[in-house]
Amino acid sequence: METPPFGHFALSPWREKLRLLAGRSGRGGVERIVASLARRVSQMAHPDPFDMEIFKGQRVRLYPRTNLCEKRVYARPDSWDHEERSKITQIIKDHDAGRPLVFVDAGANVGLYSLFLLGEARAFGRAVEVLAIEPDPTNRDRLAFNINASDAAAFVRIIDKALGIDDKSGMLIFSGSNRGEIRLATGQELAQIDDMDMVSTSKVDIVSLNGLFVEEKIGHVDLLKIDIEGGEVDVLKAFFAQAEHRVFPHWIILETISTTGEEALQSCLNAGYEVDLQTSMNAVLKLQTKQDNRENS
Repeated sequence: METPPFGHFALSPWREKLRLLAGRSGRGGVERIVASLARRVSQMAHPDPFDMEIFKGQRVRLYPRTNLCEKRVYARPDSWDHEERSKITQIIKDHDAGRPLVFVDAGANVGLYSLFLLGEARAFGRAVEVLAIEPDPTNRDRLAFNINASDAAAFVRIIDKALGIDDKSGMLIFSGSNRGEIRLATGQELAQIDDMDMVSTSKVDIVSLNGLFVEEKIGHVDLLKIDIEGGEVDVLKAFFAQAEHRVFPHWIILETISTTGEEALQSCLNAGYEVDLQTSMNAVLKLQTKQDNRENS
């Protein structure tokens, strides 16, 4: 069936007013109740998806009932990962305009980080190259739609593999209502999949981060965002052991709220990074240069 063009699922004017009301509400108890009610009424009797413009005119088709990040952006696009996005803005602003900024979005989901970066790059007149890694077919289809709707396909390469520690195949598993929690099954889990109450499973090719950079001829990385549902530890440890130092990302945005987040963070610190920003969910890390080390000594 042909996919309807962007705008087909746009909110009616009264629904859009309610959505904006939800986004403007404060953080107090009463305000949060009002915001939640306004958001729910704006979606009432309107099944997913919703076509919207977010950030700086990026066009997205959101499915907020099945993906937590899309739910957050639907109601409050300006507050979603605000501190992390402010740091991205500063990184883009400070970037050398003479060469493209290379962004690797590992666990790209539906492309919200990539789209935000692309919008900021346009605003500052910076060239960018984006590698968006999303192994789940459903999320990847949504990612591709959003990239195309935002006229960004020329700047984004979408990778349909999962990041792991070696090149082989594996199984993605999805056991909840949030498509952002799809993850790669490893080890003993593979033998237990038939006995597990999974919503869905799908086979996927696996590639190491260093192997992917070699395949895609990535010679340097300015920013890596990695959120792969607990797989960060093994992927980063293998990468730091295998890759040449010249390809270590200058900046990393790393999810630290997961059970393995602290271990992944420590791997980055051991590899020469320092924490530039810590939020409730993520750490933003900067690779230390020899000059930085001299100044800190």
